[in-house]
Amino acid sequence: IKFNQFLGNKNDRNTMAPTRAIRDCCNKAVGTSFGAKTWLSLDPTGLCCISLSFGFHLVALFVIPNHLISYNKFTEIVYGFFYIPTAILAITNLVMAWTTDPGAVPMGARPLPRKQLDGEEDGTALLKSKRLRHRRCHHCNDNYKPPRAHHDSVTGRCVVKFDHYCLWICNTVGAHNHKFFILFIF
Repeated sequence: IKFNQFLGNKNDRNTMAPTRAIRDCCNKAVGTSFGAKTWLSLDPTGLCCISLSFGFHLVALFVIPNHLISYNKFTEIVYGFFYIPTAILAITNLVMAWTTDPGAVPMGARPLPRKQLDGEEDGTALLKSKRLRHRRCHHCNDNYKPPRAHHDSVTGRCVVKFDHYCLWICNTVGAHNHKFFILFIF
């Protein structure tokens, strides 16, 4: 038995086992594929975790005033002025982190043209450092992969400044939604 049989052939990477996420729904209206109009990760495990995230905040908004602080006016005032706005901001940032495109590389992306070096007019001078090759992602049909971009196996896309896939927000944390993720956590 050859080792390549377990990993798959290098040319057959697109025919390997699919990931656990659902890429699109509603006739490609929402999803994470290249053809989806609106970004929304539909990972089943992530949807369960984001339901818990919403549930914890919404239950706390109703349980705390009705069962824990209903006998003291001072605590109700503190709850109204501090906890409710903080909880609303947390829920808002959760929705934004969930529904914002994390910085997925679009199909057909190309590198930005490099500026010519000083004294170089015809573009024939070589860089003193090693020449940079353009990276390609073999999972995304050899699409261009910018610097600091990595392929996310859950959403099936390359993401710029890919941090991690967070189940609690049901999305990849990348360049465009990192702010919302940090605000949701704190």
